[in-house]
Amino acid sequence: MIPERQREAISAAKQHGVSNGRKPALTAERAPATDRTLAPVASSAGISYETVQLLATTT
Repeated sequence: MIPERQREAISAAKQHGVSNGRKPALTAERAPATDRTLAPVASSAGISYETVQLLATTT
């Protein structure tokens, strides 16, 4: 459970446009051209194959 003060702080941060949580490992802007296979993309970005695969299926 989130304590009441923490819940209020999160709500205030959201109102100011602050995002909560971990930053994405690879964004669509950083992703290379889609004509490459996923394994080289993952190794060049320094992330797992599964992360690249997840991004490729959601975009």
